[in-house]
Amino acid sequence: MTGAELDRTWSGAFHAALGGARVPGGWAPRLPPPLRESIVAAGCPDRLVSYYAGEMPRLFAEQLFRRGDPAVDLLWRPLDLEKLPRLRSALDGIRRSEAAALLVEGSSVAEMYSRTLFGSGLPMVGAYPGERRLIAEELSAGADPDAVIDLRLSGNLVHEICHGPARDCSGPPPAWGVVEAAALLLGSVACPRHVYPDVPAEAVPGVSLFTLFGEALARLFGRGRLFETVLIQARSLHPALDRAEWQEWRRRGDAPFARDMLRAFDWIKLAAACAEGRASDAPDLLDAAAAVPWRELRWWSDPPDERDDAMVTVGVRALFQANVVAPTYQTHPAELPGGRFVLDVEGCALWAPPRREGVFGEPARWIFPPPLARLLRERGARSVQVEGARRTDSERIAAGLVAMCRGSGPLPAEATWTCSR
Repeated sequence: MTGAELDRTWSGAFHAALGGARVPGGWAPRLPPPLRESIVAAGCPDRLVSYYAGEMPRLFAEQLFRRGDPAVDLLWRPLDLEKLPRLRSALDGIRRSEAAALLVEGSSVAEMYSRTLFGSGLPMVGAYPGERRLIAEELSAGADPDAVIDLRLSGNLVHEICHGPARDCSGPPPAWGVVEAAALLLGSVACPRHVYPDVPAEAVPGVSLFTLFGEALARLFGRGRLFETVLIQARSLHPALDRAEWQEWRRRGDAPFARDMLRAFDWIKLAAACAEGRASDAPDLLDAAAAVPWRELRWWSDPPDERDDAMVTVGVRALFQANVVAPTYQTHPAELPGGRFVLDVEGCALWAPPRREGVFGEPARWIFPPPLARLLRERGARSVQVEGARRTDSERIAAGLVAMCRGSGPLPAEATWTCSR
């Protein structure tokens, strides 16, 4: 199947789902070209074609153009940023960042979304059928429409904006996992609560493992270079990362989803090897990277700096959340079971027991920067158990762990750090 044939397949499905609904002037619905080129490069397998050129155009038509549904109409409600503090704060955050050029204009959620990379032909995240039913129920119960937009839609809209404006392309883009990580890291920098929530439903659900990868990529390659993957979408961060993504896709063969980053630690090890110029040509790059101990990577031996300290702050905060179904898939703030988590020194990992209510992809594991882990190992520690950990104390806990790393004198192999009040 050629790109033109794929476009026609998408168009047929879209117009069949559209029925008699009207598409506003200036909006030219189509399969987003970078996505089309990726599908063509993959050989147009049936599963990708049926998903992106069959199911997605149907959901796109129903989500944005079948007016009369309260949730659909909400997407077209005129935006008043004075009544949308989360959205206003996030847009200001992007404006202050290295990626300010990604900002788009628009008088409504739908209009702003229409100008983003995926806005020509995919449904916007956060407003799928189940989420629209929840929004409609809240509106019918008398919820303030602006408050609903700000809580349930602002983070998702900002994520779409962070993918950049709509564009043509000639050939497949670089690794989508890297692009997602860059976009989600930018969103988390612009408004941390859109990834690490303070209240239920304000975060883009289930994406923190991508920001984990993004944090590591920014540390290894520089934040500016990482953001170039969304500013200049043809810009590859490293060829081995592109090859690894194709290897993973061929192994799995279905549409991308959040589970693509369940091997975040292996992706980070591969990125660290790429950054020091020694990525292999293994037939399975992620498996090869997973087999490399952290202490054999240059990052382990590097002097720690403020970027590593900042990663600890993010990592501790990230542990205090869980992905739940309530009633839709959401990321909620959550305390740790027993108020405990462990720093695995050799594994460069923070980890906690999963919550009973947590579902797929719960962020109960996060990287601990290798240079700081090395300092603990040199003092004798192999693990640190943190006691009395509460979400409101996450910054204080992170500062305490960094101070422990930079301290002097021997430590027990199984050390303990207690968050006292």
